[in-house]
Amino acid sequence: MYAGCVSGAIQLEDYLKIMANVGFNNIDVQKKKLIEIPDDILLKYLNPAELAEFKAAKVGIFSITVYALKSKDCGTNCCC
Repeated sequence: MYAGCVSGAIQLEDYLKIMANVGFNNIDVQKKKLIEIPDDILLKYLNPAELAEFKAAKVGIFSITVYALKSKDCGTNCCC
């Protein structure tokens, strides 16, 4: 799952908060793409009941493209 960047995934809201906390502004999610993982792969990590629950929850794993701005003078939160 590391190769697919799935194991390190976090909630969208948490990711956007991190970006804001380190000084980015005008944050805009420009693209959101559902990552479809085949059942046979998911069953390596979930039992059949968990897989059914995952599918019924109408949740998913998404890849996003984010646009944001950061000023050159970003004070103590600067990471650049």
